Amino acid sequence: MARTAFEEIYVADLSALMEEGVSRLVEEGRIAGKIHVIIPVVEELARLAREGSTIASAGLDEISRLRRLSDQGVIELAIVDYPRARFDQTVDQVVRRYAYEVGGKIITADPIQASASRAMGVDVIEVSKKRSGLSIEMFFDGDTMSVHLKEGAPPRAKKGSPGNWYFVRL
Repeated sequence: MARTAFEEIYVADLSALMEEGVSRLVEEGRIAGKIHVIIPVVEELARLAREGSTIASAGLDEISRLRRLSDQGVIELAIVDYPRARFDQTVDQVVRRYAYEVGGKIITADPIQASASRAMGVDVIEVSKKRSGLSIEMFFDGDTMSVHLKEGAPPRAKKGSPGNWYFVRL
């Protein structure tokens, strides 16, 4: 893959794609240029999704989002064949080796991947993991003891303290 002088190459790993962190970086303006996803990463996401992993499906959706951003000219996305990948390597090892060889920066949400990459001298951009809270959590504040949900009735919160509480319609 040809590299233009001073143009950054970003290599997305499994965790960054599954956390949908790469498109967030693009949309926040933190990265621009070439984003490489190596074929072993796509294959691993597909394998995991086939086994029922919803987070792997989110990773495949993230690649589709990146493809749309590429089609719009915002970034340049390359799905890259990496023939030097060996069967005895993990996908993370292959991503590190590829980034090392092309002089790219790894985008990851995995602290171990980040540490191993830095140990190899590969630059790293860490993305935060998405917080996956339940939507019911938005009903709780410092005074809420419980939330009551019943089919056909509006949700109510029990507020106050034991022995001194009241219901509030949410």
